[in-house]
Amino acid sequence: MYETITLAGGEHAVLALNGRAYAEVYVATVQAICVARSPKGLYQRALDGKLNGMTGLQAPYEPPLAPEIRIDTSTLDVEECIALLLAYEPCVSSGSNRTETR
Repeated sequence: MYETITLAGGEHAVLALNGRAYAEVYVATVQAICVARSPKGLYQRALDGKLNGMTGLQAPYEPPLAPEIRIDTSTLDVEECIALLLAYEPCVSSGSNRTETR
């Protein structure tokens, strides 16, 4: 069971309960990739002015401030992304083990 809380400044944190570890994973990519991968064509519709409020276009997107893992899917293939996730080992002593990709 996880609990989400809002911190001062609007940041969100997820607390791991019942002794389970939690790692925030930021899956990042560039806008052109989002447009190409949109199965319903929502990004293209927003770019064409047919859809308002699309996150990252008309509505702001705020990436996580300090994710444990950042995976840039515009530069990595699926196998490389999976390898990064599987290689992640939380650092219990410092509470952080930042993994950055290209």
